[in-house]
Amino acid sequence: MNVDKCIFQSAVRRHQVSINGYLVYRIASNNNIIESGTIPNAFTSWGKNQIALLCGGLGGTPIEEIRVLRDSSWIDVSISNSESGGTLIVDGQTWIGGPGTVSLIRCAPASGTDYHNEISCTIVLESGWSLDVTVKIGFSGLEGYDGNRVTACRLGNCGSYNYPINTIVATEVGTGEIAIASTNSVSNNTLTVQNESAFTGPNTYTDFGAKVSSGQVYYKFSGSSVELASGQELWVYEEYIYG
Repeated sequence: MNVDKCIFQSAVRRHQVSINGYLVYRIASNNNIIESGTIPNAFTSWGKNQIALLCGGLGGTPIEEIRVLRDSSWIDVSISNSESGGTLIVDGQTWIGGPGTVSLIRCAPASGTDYHNEISCTIVLESGWSLDVTVKIGFSGLEGYDGNRVTACRLGNCGSYNYPINTIVATEVGTGEIAIASTNSVSNNTLTVQNESAFTGPNTYTDFGAKVSSGQVYYKFSGSSVELASGQELWVYEEYIYG
């Protein structure tokens, strides 16, 4: 039997990236804040899919506006996006006036009917009152590396970490880091990152991970080590599941 070449297919690990979004609102009357609070959001399947596409550099649509349902009419609110510590801050730039009752708030693209997330609420505005809205979307699960910040920046199309994943990396024992271009694909809310060409033996590889096109480290998996003999190849699969 010919065993000169043996191909190893290794799914290094599936990794969950958690999403924690919420509305921060303020109600003002006569230039005085009379009420403030926070309300949690629900992220849509479409929104999670956009995050996976954006992080993989496969298209996707970032958050471009806030939509507010007051009574039976939708109001489009312009936004300013920024990122802080792995949290995307979607800051509404226009106050919404009363009277009326605000029942839904969505982060969305600038056109179309899709939306990333939704906040159900009952915010009653009297005549002369106005509402200020900010949505904060935090990511966790990629601590110790740049992944949380990259994900937030990709969703908001903002900040200094706004770069997609394009490389798989591993440490070759005795040599150092080896970087190979990645091939990315998305299914629903899952981004799969795999090496475009093989890691080869004879070598031992450990500390598998991914980098973005700016060189920042998205994430590294610990505890995985693969030893290859001469003629053997290693194909790495990393899966990032959003939400």
